[in-house]
Amino acid sequence: AADGRTAVSVMVEPDGPGERFARSLGFEVALPLAWYVQEVAAESPVPQLPDGYRLVAWPGVVPDAYAEGSAVAHGAMGDAPMGDVEEQAPSWTAEQVRAVARIVLDRGGRILTVAALDGDGVMAAYTELVLRDPGDVRALQYDTVVVPGHRGKGLGRAVKLRMLEEVRRAEPGVRQIGTTVADDNGPMRVVNEGLGYVRERGLAVYQLKL
Repeated sequence: AADGRTAVSVMVEPDGPGERFARSLGFEVALPLAWYVQEVAAESPVPQLPDGYRLVAWPGVVPDAYAEGSAVAHGAMGDAPMGDVEEQAPSWTAEQVRAVARIVLDRGGRILTVAALDGDGVMAAYTELVLRDPGDVRALQYDTVVVPGHRGKGLGRAVKLRMLEEVRRAEPGVRQIGTTVADDNGPMRVVNEGLGYVRERGLAVYQLKL
């Protein structure tokens, strides 16, 4: 295959024309997942953090003080459940993290980030939320990552709860937050269900091996 690629993947809804078309070309299910939606309530629990951790938040491009740590934390997304998807996790740099945020901003959208820092100021977890159009009432939850070594401490829940505070303050028109979660990503499903996310519809990544 060109450029060393071994597979092509696409996300489609099951039992629809997209799935039928994908299957007709030889694509097979590689990662079952689902779309979940959370209503933005007027209030939410106060985030609870282990001793020594603190939360920070920013709109738009990552500040220089957090850029390198953000790149390392983005790299931790590489061990998220991917089923049978043949995809090599990218290596992130600070400039790549900035570039992704700039793409959102250049298209007229907005991006919010909440991160948890440990006692040494190292980024231990983060979550990103994107509003593609300022007039939208539904925002999109992008990555939520807890770095190995900091897992099992409730940081995923903490950054998401703080994000709800940021949304209510900075984007009061947002009424819902949508996100996708792999069926076999049990820890994140537990976090989301505890925050009130409800399954809206099934999705799947279909893959064609080259």
